[in-house]
Amino acid sequence: MILKKIFLLIGLLVLFQIAGVVASLTNITNCTDLQAMDDNLTNDYQLMNNIDCSDTINWNSGAGFNQIGDDSTSCFRGNFSGNGYNITDLYINRTDDNYIALFACTNGVVVSNLGLVNVNISGGVTGVGGLIGYIAGTTNINHSFVTGNIYGANDYIGGLVGNGAYATVINDSYANVNIIAVDDYVGGLAGRCNPCQINNSYSKGSVNSSLGYEVGGLVGQMNNVGSYIYNSNSSAYVEGYYMVGGLVGRIYAGPIDNCYTTGNVIGTGTSNVGGLVGYTASTSVINNSYTTGNINGPTSVGGLVGYGTPVKIENSYSTSYVFGSVANTGGLVGGMGNALSYIYDSNASGIVNGTADVGGLVGDATAGLINRSFATGNVFGTSSYVGGLMGRSYSSGATIDSCYATGNVTNTGSYTAGLVGILSAPMLNSYATGKVTGVANQGGLVANGYVGAIIQNCNYTSYDINGTTYLGGLLARGASAIEIINSFSTVNVTGTSTRVGGLAGSAHNVSGSYATGNVSGNGYTGGLVGEHISNTIINSNATGQIRCTGANCGGLIGAALSYGGPILNSFATGNVTSTSTRVGGLAGYIHTSSVIDQGSYATGNVTGTNNIGGLVGYCNGGRINNSNYTSHSIYGGSYVGGLVGYGLGECVIRNSFSTVNVTGSAGSVGGLAGQNNRTYDSYAT
Repeated sequence: MILKKIFLLIGLLVLFQIAGVVASLTNITNCTDLQAMDDNLTNDYQLMNNIDCSDTINWNSGAGFNQIGDDSTSCFRGNFSGNGYNITDLYINRTDDNYIALFACTNGVVVSNLGLVNVNISGGVTGVGGLIGYIAGTTNINHSFVTGNIYGANDYIGGLVGNGAYATVINDSYANVNIIAVDDYVGGLAGRCNPCQINNSYSKGSVNSSLGYEVGGLVGQMNNVGSYIYNSNSSAYVEGYYMVGGLVGRIYAGPIDNCYTTGNVIGTGTSNVGGLVGYTASTSVINNSYTTGNINGPTSVGGLVGYGTPVKIENSYSTSYVFGSVANTGGLVGGMGNALSYIYDSNASGIVNGTADVGGLVGDATAGLINRSFATGNVFGTSSYVGGLMGRSYSSGATIDSCYATGNVTNTGSYTAGLVGILSAPMLNSYATGKVTGVANQGGLVANGYVGAIIQNCNYTSYDINGTTYLGGLLARGASAIEIINSFSTVNVTGTSTRVGGLAGSAHNVSGSYATGNVSGNGYTGGLVGEHISNTIINSNATGQIRCTGANCGGLIGAALSYGGPILNSFATGNVTSTSTRVGGLAGYIHTSSVIDQGSYATGNVTGTNNIGGLVGYCNGGRINNSNYTSHSIYGGSYVGGLVGYGLGECVIRNSFSTVNVTGSAGSVGGLAGQNNRTYDSYAT
């Protein structure tokens, strides 16, 4: 009996408490009631019906509705429930005040189930939004929306929130507004969130701040650990000056997950324009997200991200058409720096059109890792470093692993390649299949290999390479100690000038690699490498036919210059035909540091004018050991030999032989050498 009385007492207390809570809510039934909220900023309020505020255009001598609250010391601190009702045609025009919105400032507030329809709000100082101008303390916005027009003459302008300076949580809400601003931190949903948590929300309409920094379709600037955007999107048209993104202008921290944008994005100023994010930094990660709108800007322009330091992208893609008018233009990312940057399992399929540093996936990368990612769109450039996957991997460079590109690459400038324009980091297990069209420095995979570059387990097998100078089926130009390992090319290469090779126009280390295409050039032309600059060629071969109109042509290498290193256990089988001098079945020319050894050989016919050899045309102090030429015939004018045409100075032939017929029309013709001073344990038959 006592227990029953206790339970009854508790029940009555709960009912009285609930009744008290309900009774404490102040009902809003018209626009005058709404304005009166400014007299009590701590009450809890609720809408009881739809409210027509169209007459506010006539209030306060044309200034309209007086925002609820004032600055950060006079914030609204209650709660507001719209109960699913709308406030229509709210008008505010206060160009001399801070924090212009329905609520000027909020602190510790929940706003829920509220719609603002067809607002017309203008503010001239800072913090302009449809719902809240300034958030001074944790504020939750749930199931709410704003439609209409918003103008801000200063910074922090947003469709729902102008300046979320403190913890801002937005759930299941949207803005369909046209925003015109002239300064920074402008977003379709929020100008700034610090920190910011956005779930299941979106923006439509337009966001235009042609002189503004950090402009986004959803959020202008997102800060601080604890921030995130989940399951949200924007279809807004976005235009800004610097750090412009279809979803976020600039993000310092927090993930973006399962988000997308479909609106066009334009950067009118300097740089960092992205279909999803203009600029990423710190701990921000993009996952399971995509973009489809057209992206246009000057420098660091990307289908997903303009620029990041670092960039962290997983399982994301872009189908956007991307145009960059200056440099660093990429189908997914314009530019990425910082060793912590990475792109995993992501792709781009849109057309990419730029000037310099243009790539189907990434325009420019100074560090990081790109793994299991690809690009399929055609790529166009008008200057230097244009690639099907990446334009420029420079400085420390970005490692590329298990990637590919299939789009055609066209450049009216120099350094054009199917995969990377310039490479200064390892590239592993990757390939390209698109057609490469340029002027000079064209490669099936890489145009310019720089310090730190490695090409390993890679190939190019699709379209012939045609151009002027520095052309290669895999690599155009090995500017520094680049390594090519276990890689190959099967395409024909034709150049109108010098440094033309079936695998590389010029190269350093080559091992376990081969080329099978025919090669034509005007000197320094080889079946594998046109110009061997330094280090070693080992366990490699070329089988294509070589045609040459200039000096220094060979079945394997055209010439090994003063720092050229050993050629070991390598061979060439194609015929070598030249209308000039220094022509060899293996090498046209070798220098003092060159060594041909470990059973290297050539088997094709060799034809030229002077200095023609079955293995080497002109040996300027190099060494030939344990090598041979045993097939077909040698034809030339003077200095024609079965193994060496002309051996100068310290050229040494040791433990080597030739078994072919040699024909010379002008003297100095020999079965082993046309001219050589140091020959040991070698023979000709």
